[in-house]
Amino acid sequence: METDEAEVGEPEPLRADEPLLEAARQRPADAARFLKAVLFSGALLGVVVLVPVIDFFLSDDWQECGRCGRPLHIWLIVHCILHFVQTPLRFAFFWKLQWPTLVEPAADSVEDKIRRMTLSRAWRLSTLLSTAAYGWFVVGVVWLLNSNFCTPCPGLYRLTFGVMVVALAKPIATLGVFRYVFGTCLQLEIVVQTPPPRGARKSIVAALPLLEHCCMAPEDCQTTCAVCICDFDDGELLRRLPCGHKFHRACIDKWLRRSTACPLCMHNVELPVPSDKTSTD
Repeated sequence: METDEAEVGEPEPLRADEPLLEAARQRPADAARFLKAVLFSGALLGVVVLVPVIDFFLSDDWQECGRCGRPLHIWLIVHCILHFVQTPLRFAFFWKLQWPTLVEPAADSVEDKIRRMTLSRAWRLSTLLSTAAYGWFVVGVVWLLNSNFCTPCPGLYRLTFGVMVVALAKPIATLGVFRYVFGTCLQLEIVVQTPPPRGARKSIVAALPLLEHCCMAPEDCQTTCAVCICDFDDGELLRRLPCGHKFHRACIDKWLRRSTACPLCMHNVELPVPSDKTSTD
C-alpha cells in the first residue's frame, strides 16, 4: 500500500519534458532514436571535451598562464566537472532505452519509458546539473568578454572560447533537430486539442421569441441587424434575445450556434437578464 500511495503522489514531469512526451506519443520510434542520439552524443561530448583541456593543463604553456588577470582556468575546470558528472547519468538513460532492465515490463511503450525516466531522481539531478552548467556558461562569457588576450598564455583564451562554442552549439543543434523532426506533429496536436467554441443549446435558441418587424411601430428603435449590418424590412421575421436586442432569425440562429453571447451587449442568452438592466430597458 505504501508503494501505491507513493506512485499516486508522484509529481508530474517538468513542463520542459512535455514536448518530448508528446513526440513519443505520436512518433515513438523517431522519439526513441532522437533521445538516444542526444543522450549518447551528450555523454560522449562530456568525455571528449576533457581531452584538450587535460592536455593543455599538462603542457608547458600552462606554466605561463599564472600571469593572466582573469581566472579562465577555473571556469574550464568547473565546466568540465559539471559535464563529466552527467556522463554516467546519460549513459544510464541511454542503456535503459536501448536495453530494458529486468524490472521493467517488456511491453512498455516508448512513451511509458520516457515518462518513467523523466520522473526519476536521476533525470532531475541531470536537469539540475545542466541548469547549473548553463548558468556557469554565462559566467564564463562575462569573464571572457572582460579579459584581455593573454600574451604569455594565448592558448587559455583560445581553449576557453572553443569550449564555449561547443557548449553553445550542442543545445542549439538539439533544439533545431527536434523542431525539424517533431515540429509539425506537435503544432497539429495543439490545433486538435483546442476545444471548439460552444454555442447555445438548441432548446434555448428555439425558446427565444419570434416577432415580425413593423416599420411604423414608434417604440421600435432598433432598425438594423448587427450581424449582417442590413436594415429590417417591414414584416420580416426577427428573433429577440433576453437582453431585448433583435436580429434576423437566420442571422442570429447561425451566430448562436457558435456563441452564447449577444452580438451587441455580449449578454449570455442562457443566463437571466439582471433586474436593473430589465428595468432600464
